[in-house]
Amino acid sequence: MKILIIGGTGTISTPITKLLSKQHDVTVLNRGNRTLNPTITQIIADINDEALVQDKLRDLSFDVVINFLIYTPEQAQRDVRLFKGKTNQYIFISTNVVLNHQDHVVIDEETCVGNDISVYGQNKAACEAIFKSQADFNLTIVRPSHTYSDDRFPVSVKGNNTWTLIDRLMQGKEIIVHDGGQSVWPITHSQDFARLFIALVGNELAYGETFHIMNPEPVTWNMIYREFAKQLDVDYKPVYITSESLSISSVYDFKDAILGDKQYSNIFKVDKILNLNPGFEFRVDYKEGIRLFLEYMYQNPEKRIIDDAFNHWSDTMIELNQRYLKSIKDNNL
Repeated sequence: MKILIIGGTGTISTPITKLLSKQHDVTVLNRGNRTLNPTITQIIADINDEALVQDKLRDLSFDVVINFLIYTPEQAQRDVRLFKGKTNQYIFISTNVVLNHQDHVVIDEETCVGNDISVYGQNKAACEAIFKSQADFNLTIVRPSHTYSDDRFPVSVKGNNTWTLIDRLMQGKEIIVHDGGQSVWPITHSQDFARLFIALVGNELAYGETFHIMNPEPVTWNMIYREFAKQLDVDYKPVYITSESLSISSVYDFKDAILGDKQYSNIFKVDKILNLNPGFEFRVDYKEGIRLFLEYMYQNPEKRIIDDAFNHWSDTMIELNQRYLKSIKDNNL
């Protein structure tokens, strides 16, 4: 198959690009900031430059187009103009954040769309609607949850990177966790995600369908952090702050990331994608994922960047929270 991948070098897309390029004719369209395998054809362009992309693709067509870089309705409309009539299948990478989490515990592809809080989720939902409205456009929607790789691991309240929070653990400092750390959260290693995803590519059974792809193993934030502490041989010192309180921060956008998403406990059913992957077994659970992340970071010291601004913000928030709790105690409330 001839496959066009837009992006191709991100957390989710990198292993997918590698797997598909072993068996298919893969072209990647991106800004050319990272070196690709020489077996992959590269088109250097910014997908947001519609005129340039249209010119570069003028005489090309593909069996499958996969876009990892769609976030707004305007971008969805652009891709309809660019790729309608140029591909047999278009795969849109959406997100589980489009869904109504607050009124459901068990989530599957039939759960209704409608996130009242997250602008990110609302924009992705609008993109889904635009693509679905197109006639003669074989669409497949993929909704990941929190997908990570060896150099990125999902944590609850963070700044510009994950490592700063891990460094706080190693320094014996307290870390902020939303609510009581007990919300259930699906995390999926990108290698497992890729192995499930490729079954959709060029598969007519996936036309007009939506698939959730995530590891269904239920874990809580406390479980994740305790495992980090265990592997680091340090104490876990959480400071629990409500999602509501975090969401009013003027420094970090926790309204979208936590109030509109991570505060909810959801169990995801993934029978639909597993039916296309009979006998599939997830190879990386959260404990192994933490081990791989720490191993990678120790081997790549240049990645161990400390976000001083987030450290200062964390210390300030923790101090304010302690004052608030003390005031309740002092006033016998």
